[in-house]
Amino acid sequence: MRHIEQLTESSRIKDLTIYYDVLGTGSIGGSFYTMGQGIARLIGHHTWIKPAVHVTGGGMENVRLAQGRRIVLGITQADTAANAFTGRGGFDFPHADLRALCCLHSLELQVSTLERTGLGALDQLRGRVVAVGAYGGASAHVSQAVLEQVGLRPNVDYVAQMHPFSTAVDMMRRGLVDAVAFLSVGQSPALLELAVEEPVRLLEIDPALVENLVSRYPQWHPSVIEAGTYPGQTSDVRTIGIPSVLVTHKDLPESDAYAVVSAILDHLDELQSVVYPGRLLSRDMAGLGIGIPFHPGAARYFAERLGNAEGIAWN
Repeated sequence: MRHIEQLTESSRIKDLTIYYDVLGTGSIGGSFYTMGQGIARLIGHHTWIKPAVHVTGGGMENVRLAQGRRIVLGITQADTAANAFTGRGGFDFPHADLRALCCLHSLELQVSTLERTGLGALDQLRGRVVAVGAYGGASAHVSQAVLEQVGLRPNVDYVAQMHPFSTAVDMMRRGLVDAVAFLSVGQSPALLELAVEEPVRLLEIDPALVENLVSRYPQWHPSVIEAGTYPGQTSDVRTIGIPSVLVTHKDLPESDAYAVVSAILDHLDELQSVVYPGRLLSRDMAGLGIGIPFHPGAARYFAERLGNAEGIAWN
């Protein structure tokens, strides 16, 4: 723990702010966990903050932990952060203490299955067992919203199960689930390991379906899983994408927030090394508004580096 001043008066206890130097990521085998390791290395190398990478359920759990000051940093999805801040979309109350530090790479929904299942389209998942995400993550909401667009209701038209990503992939390997739906930033380690063992197929989302989803969820966007992301994948696979974002609590000292954002965005080439295939992330993209306020330390960084604070939607 950091930021704990030595108490000289018992009356000061009520003003004590405690932070746990923890970076909330996602489940092992997923890209949030891998990205979190890269971010923690950057922060630890370029600042006085030494965050420990913590396995969590994912984006929804991370915003709750950040709101409660149980983690100092958390990776989440842009729409999840906005919903948490306003108390919508599965959040019982406004997480008004949540603040954005910077946007990160976008996620893609990856719906994977094994070639031996014979499955080739989303609507063929009717009657099948689908791992839709982990408890505490946003993958379940996204994957079920997508499947509902093709007329498949969870636990009515297919069996929806919740598992950490590495567990879900292992269950698919053993034939216990037919498909795994998860948000990922490019290649995920667990699925890559399976794809090396036997042929994996990624199920595409029809462009008309993508258009309907984007109109319903404005922070989603059309995306692709690039050819070669996994062994044997010879063509792009169309899907939906969602920006990810690093969040914190509003009471994080401004100097710390500024240092964290500087460590990441002044060394983007180092962050790119943990994402495959590589994709563009610039300071301008990192400073885009997502529907929650930026932390003052982050706002100061963008004002200094971009030179035009008015061009960034911070609120």
